[in-house]
Order: sequence, then C-alpha cells, then structure tokens
Amino acid sequence: MSTPSIPMPARAFHGTAVVRAAFLIALFGWGTGVYGPPVFSAGGGLAHRLA
Repeated sequence: MSTPSIPMPARAFHGTAVVRAAFLIALFGWGTGVYGPPVFSAGGGLAHRLA
C-alpha cells in the first residue's frame, strides 16, 4: 500500500523570514529609540564645545 502524496503549494510560505525581519526591525528601532537620544545629545554638546 502506498502513502498518499501531499500536494505542494504553488508558492512558498515566507512566514518565518517575515517574522525574523520584523523582529530585527523592531530590535533596531527600539535600540535607536532608547539609546539614540543620549548619544545624539552628547554629540551635540561636543560639537558646541569644539566650535
């Protein structure tokens, strides 16, 4: 007795890649939002002192 074949979908499902990309975008966005302002404000003060 043979096993029934499962038809393959016409297009591949890219759900895993989409979730990974969304996670990386969120990670970088969160890092920039939390750690970005102190870096930019310190850099602005440094530029003001050097001028």
